[in-house]
Amino acid sequence: MEDRSKQVSRLYKIMKLLETRHGLTLKEIETMINEDLDKPYNNRTFRRDLEALSECGFPVYDEENEDGKRVWKLQEDYRKNPVPLTPSEAFALLCGEKLMEPFSGTFIFKSLQELYQKLKANLTPENRKNLEDFKKVIHIQISTHSNSGKNGDKVDVINGAIKDLKTVEMAYTPIRTTKPLKKRVNPYALFYREGALYFVGFCKKDKQLKTYAISRIQSLKLTDESFAPDFFSMEDFFNDSFGVFQGKPEAVELVFSAPTSRWVRERKWHHSQEFNPVGKDSLKMNLSVAVTPDFVQWVLKFGSQVEVIKPAKLKTSIKEEVWKLSKLYQMADSSPKKSPAKSVSRPDSRSRANLKKVV
Repeated sequence: MEDRSKQVSRLYKIMKLLETRHGLTLKEIETMINEDLDKPYNNRTFRRDLEALSECGFPVYDEENEDGKRVWKLQEDYRKNPVPLTPSEAFALLCGEKLMEPFSGTFIFKSLQELYQKLKANLTPENRKNLEDFKKVIHIQISTHSNSGKNGDKVDVINGAIKDLKTVEMAYTPIRTTKPLKKRVNPYALFYREGALYFVGFCKKDKQLKTYAISRIQSLKLTDESFAPDFFSMEDFFNDSFGVFQGKPEAVELVFSAPTSRWVRERKWHHSQEFNPVGKDSLKMNLSVAVTPDFVQWVLKFGSQVEVIKPAKLKTSIKEEVWKLSKLYQMADSSPKKSPAKSVSRPDSRSRANLKKVV
């Protein structure tokens, strides 16, 4: 029995050969490929190889040319864009087009659209029908995201600065103020999280790495100033984070009640998470994570279905927010039965001062 690796090697050589020619006779294929092989094969072997390629779905076919010779070819669209894909593989990539909608207007989305056009060109009419059938049974829903289309030019500038190691100068409005601040930053990497585009860069004024939201850049220009390529790892930078904010990691312990506990267990929230059952239906979750505003908001979304065991400053942050909510909805005037939050006391001035350091 023939070594399968040798057949695969021949098939690959045949495909590469047909991609560069508009038609080859069986004899020409035999001669050209045998030149690169230690052991020559006859034309019967190459005919079987060509038939095998056709049976596997590759658009290989033979026809009579103007000289009356039988030549083997690749379909023209496939020859220009040689990417062999099954319908399900093509659909998996096409799903990405939907998932990448938040990048609309950026070079990332434009490049993906070009890729998808090439993929579609490789599909036969039958495969196109299969693709449409897939779309009818699988729906991809995109969560709320920022309108990145109007920021496409900014993304292009930052991407160019990252590749060319150039400093950017920008007017940037932090989330806690309405006044734009002038910044000179060495950009290291772009990233996407929860519907928004950001970049990580070294702020020359503050002498530290920071995260900047693309949508909050008021003006941006590329400078002629170069910077040395320092070692930077996105995984290390966000290792202790739960979102886009940075901070020192702390031991966090939460207890979720049923049925929320079952839903929480099903997901990967952070690489440090550990679960242990508590009683019949509750679940204890331990994390080593920075207690930042986005983490506090994540805990708050579970409402009364989660109890903070530690750290103390996280409990203070939650208590402060509950007090604000009770004041907003005047829960203190409700009856105890209808408003359990009435018993929540207002944090003292020391607790509120500590909260400002966290949030």
